[in-house]
Amino acid sequence: MTGMRSTAAVVVGFMVVVALSLGTDQVLHSLGVYPPWGQPMYATGLNLLALSYRIIYAIIGSYIAARLAPRNPMRHARSCSRPCPARGWAAHSTARGSGRRLPAGPSAPGCAYIA
Repeated sequence: MTGMRSTAAVVVGFMVVVALSLGTDQVLHSLGVYPPWGQPMYATGLNLLALSYRIIYAIIGSYIAARLAPRNPMRHARSCSRPCPARGWAAHSTARGSGRRLPAGPSAPGCAYIA
């Protein structure tokens, strides 16, 4: 039973990060701060903006995972932020192997790794 609660805590925390990140991305695209969807974002300032709010959202998601955890809250908080680097590495490896170039800009929600 605690295994299911542990899994649910991490999934809920990660989904909060995804929802907040995608919601903020959509608002910034709608306001014209970011270029339209599908176009690369090369501006360093915009990438730093995306990184900054995603770090905050990752902290919030990790906090939620830790609060929902049945025990070992810090382990759950770290687990909540770990899928992102693995996903980024997989996307990079896939694109590199196929000869495609990854577009610049925020491509994966919640990609701030906090340990």
